Amino acid sequence: MPVRNLSLNSPGTANQQTSANSLTVVDEISSIDNKNQSFVNDELETLYYQAAYFQRIGQIDAARVIYEKIQGYIGTDERPDNKENKGKIIFVTAAERARHKASFKKTSLSQSSVKKRDDIFKKALSAFNAEDFDVATLLFESVLKIDSHCLPALVNLAMIFFKKEDYDKSLEYSHQAIFIDPYRVSALNMVGLVLMTLGLLTESLEYFDKALAIDSDYQLAYLNKGNTLTKLNRLDDALLNLSKAIEISPSLISAYSSRGRLFMQMRRFKEAFNDFKQISTSGLDGIFLCVGIALDGLGRIEESVEYYDRQIASDASVHLAHNCKGGALLKLGRYPEAFRAFEQAIVAKPDYASAYWNLSLLLLLQGEYKLGWELYEWRWKKEEFQNKERFVKKQPWLGKEGIRGKTLLITEEQGFGDMIQFCRFALLAQDMGAMVYVEAQKPLINLFKSLSPAIRLVEKGQALPAFDHYCPMMSLPLAFQTCVETIPAYEHYLAVDPVRQKNWLDRLGMTDKLRVGIAWSGSTSHQGDAARSISFDEFSTLLSVDAEFHCLHKEFRKEDSERLAAFPQLRFWGKHIDDFADTAALISAMDVIVSVDTSVVHLAGALGKPTWVLLSFSPDFRWFINRDDSPWYPSVRLFRQQRLNDWSSVLNEIKRTLLAVTSEAEQPEPTEDSSVSGQSLSVDTAPATMVLQPIKKTVPCKICDTAAELYGVLDFNKNCLEGNGVYLPLAGVPVYYHQCTNCGLIFTAVFDKWISEDFASAMYNDEYIKVDPEYKEIRPSSNSTMVFDFVKKIGATTVLDYGGGQGRMAQLLRGRQVDCDSWDPMVASSFSPQQNNYDLVTSFEVFEHTPTPIETTQQILSFLHEDGLLLFSTLTIDNLPHRNIDFWYIAPRNGHITIHTKKSLTLIFGRFGWKVHHFSDGLHLAFKNKPNFLS
Repeated sequence: MPVRNLSLNSPGTANQQTSANSLTVVDEISSIDNKNQSFVNDELETLYYQAAYFQRIGQIDAARVIYEKIQGYIGTDERPDNKENKGKIIFVTAAERARHKASFKKTSLSQSSVKKRDDIFKKALSAFNAEDFDVATLLFESVLKIDSHCLPALVNLAMIFFKKEDYDKSLEYSHQAIFIDPYRVSALNMVGLVLMTLGLLTESLEYFDKALAIDSDYQLAYLNKGNTLTKLNRLDDALLNLSKAIEISPSLISAYSSRGRLFMQMRRFKEAFNDFKQISTSGLDGIFLCVGIALDGLGRIEESVEYYDRQIASDASVHLAHNCKGGALLKLGRYPEAFRAFEQAIVAKPDYASAYWNLSLLLLLQGEYKLGWELYEWRWKKEEFQNKERFVKKQPWLGKEGIRGKTLLITEEQGFGDMIQFCRFALLAQDMGAMVYVEAQKPLINLFKSLSPAIRLVEKGQALPAFDHYCPMMSLPLAFQTCVETIPAYEHYLAVDPVRQKNWLDRLGMTDKLRVGIAWSGSTSHQGDAARSISFDEFSTLLSVDAEFHCLHKEFRKEDSERLAAFPQLRFWGKHIDDFADTAALISAMDVIVSVDTSVVHLAGALGKPTWVLLSFSPDFRWFINRDDSPWYPSVRLFRQQRLNDWSSVLNEIKRTLLAVTSEAEQPEPTEDSSVSGQSLSVDTAPATMVLQPIKKTVPCKICDTAAELYGVLDFNKNCLEGNGVYLPLAGVPVYYHQCTNCGLIFTAVFDKWISEDFASAMYNDEYIKVDPEYKEIRPSSNSTMVFDFVKKIGATTVLDYGGGQGRMAQLLRGRQVDCDSWDPMVASSFSPQQNNYDLVTSFEVFEHTPTPIETTQQILSFLHEDGLLLFSTLTIDNLPHRNIDFWYIAPRNGHITIHTKKSLTLIFGRFGWKVHHFSDGLHLAFKNKPNFLS
């Protein structure tokens, strides 16, 4: 759940300074570079030391000239190395000015001058505490005109200018106080704080240590030192210092907030929660949000939503809380509410990259790829991505320019799994006539050599070739305008090195058991790791199956190592795995892969290996919702949590499936009524995808996700003409229907895995005319007359008949001078309709025939332009008696597998911003912009 930074500032007093750092929430904690940044080049470094030398020998003007020259070289570039160089210049020049001012001797003050100074100081302090910093500045400066050595005035001015982000002036006043009194711990702490803010982390530690050497109980120095060590990724040292600050001053709110942040970064969520809870009544800005995030990390998602709501109630405009709430609702599977939360975050902050990013992930999860991939580009505005977009002066290729004859560089980004999943698009770029280079991390190079001999590889970190265009790996789906239907779902697109494959087969030896490759956890650095990974203790329940298990992890977690010894049947090959090409060879030797959502899954899917994936309740965007297959990988089968954090039911289902495969489960003897293989479906055999399996009493509705209850069961050969005495022989294949308790949709999942060839052979075959005698000529003829009149009424010039079989209706319309195309996804054809091209799409008897109503609707609408209309037929049944499974229209043999209500149609078109007008129970019109004739 991506979230942003939250300021946790407390006002200081005249002689105290609280931490001005922010709480970086766990999912957006950036990686820290522990190495000190160097100057841009050797020449600038030489200039710097020259200036420092002149400064030390007292030639201030000469030093200043060189510093100005360095400043000019650096310019306005905001790269991290330049930012640090600027910080050094600010530090040195401010110190020199302060030294000059502090060199004036302290003058003796008369009694009246002392009284005047103290009176002005009190007024200044009052203004400071009231955060009227402009007035406070004028008054403190008035104090210095009376007494240039007044240390409290100097330190408070340093604090004011720090709050105003004028670090030059802040350092000047701090240094002035130190030159007057080298033991002034508040001034030393102030310099350290400014240096930390300027990115001079190592230098800042020196000043905190100086302050602590003078006063070992100075809690603010411990606090700020702890925050600096956190930035340096020295987390254990940071924890010691922050805890020391709390030990000295148990009421120091900022120390609790900083330590809570640190615990979040260390993924010690319980301790983070305790720290944030400790200060939850402090009135600190954003504290409810902090508690919510800690609860989120603990997996107490419902409770976290309550705290996000409390934060929103206290400040409805806070974009962070809306965004965090959206992420929590996403985990809970409450997708419409999550969508609204992300929208509210964007309303509160219109340029809020994290909210757009989260919105993109939600849209992609739901299969809404067009807008989803567009919003996915907001990742480049997120802080953790900005240092990855290297070609800032060259726009990435996003599909608008032709690339035939051009060189396209596909650059590395994100994780190994992402690279493996999306490298397939390099093949599409190659097919477009481009010379393709793919940049990849070193462990992937040997594996990616199998993509194509013509695709050239560049190891990350090596010199890049000359190129005409570049595209980040994860922008390729947008560049190719990928929708769910056009995912390049190759059976496999990566291959195994034959030499490595033989070596691994020799290493494994012979076996007569099922070989199962397993992976139960992913990288702990992955922001969703807590939801996707399973403890080995829990996962090990699978190892009781009589199979040969092989661990696909190169390494495993410390807490798993002791437990592994208790399972000698699990073989571990980590020391033999050099890179992903080795992992691929090991996978190729397996019969099936069983894994949580890691790079192993993507590798196995890319190799075409049967793969069973264990998915969390609200999975990563690439796995969609409410389906057990993947349009990305034909060989993958998905096993989903039905309740949040419930892995036991998923593991039990996997175990049952493994037992069935290994023939250890008791199998019922086949009977004449229950056997599927060889049973007649009219005159055909059941496809292999249609198998008998336990039926679930409730399943999610295919449209609104509400629970759909078991409605009844029919024989496959039940058809619409049974009322007229047409009875086909029983097929012996049961077809279960469910009815949604919300929208009333009646549907079956039996055909969800069928492909077009299955429908063509087992349903829409030569025998189909027996159950639908009007489909070839009578209905196309009557429909063509109706459509012809409708075309004249609306003035349509381009018409597409979607799902029209062999195109008879379109043929009749063309005979009447109507420009009508015909396309049926079930019928092989070289013709492909253009997107956003048609005034009118007709779709007769399609909506009841599709097992994927959302995807079918989305595809049909994609062919219409903004003002286009969809004229379609499907019988809506709004008041069907409970469990009236004998209703004539519910007929598997006719392909009636999705029976709509008016409400279900309203919901499905509403998902895409369209509305529906019902001419009758069977004829409907869908539109985005209401046509005039309906008024």
